Amino acid sequence: MKPLRKRLETTMLKKCPDCKKLWDKKSKSKSNRCLSCQRIWNKKWRKRRKESGNPVISTKMSRSYHRKYEKAYYSRPGVKEHRAKLMRSYAKDPKLRPKHQARWTLNKALKSGKIKKSPCFCGNKKVQAHHKDYNKPLEVKWLCKEHHPKAEGGE
Repeated sequence: MKPLRKRLETTMLKKCPDCKKLWDKKSKSKSNRCLSCQRIWNKKWRKRRKESGNPVISTKMSRSYHRKYEKAYYSRPGVKEHRAKLMRSYAKDPKLRPKHQARWTLNKALKSGKIKKSPCFCGNKKVQAHHKDYNKPLEVKWLCKEHHPKAEGGE
């Protein structure tokens, strides 16, 4: 007869460290615990997070937590300098330069009042400018966040 370890590997069974039961390794649980023990562990984990002041809402971190984290991260001197350096390099890149110039020209025209935003064809007033041709920076189509990626992908 094969040793227990070999039998466990061939049958794809795993031993739960909490309840010591054997369970099918092919099940949906990604952890080393069986599904019922994993649920118990998750409840305890969420409780610990809530007590520490950092609750988990529907398995996603809260928006306020992300905002605090990003604010702290991007305010670090090294990160701030690196991002500024990247932005300068993007603006100087010959392939991306026409896009940047078109955006700059359009923003100046918006601020001066030469151009005004119009709603998307679906009626949404929160719009973004879509350039068909970057050589004509003031000829834009105003599209909402939903329709803009579709226009970029294939008109």
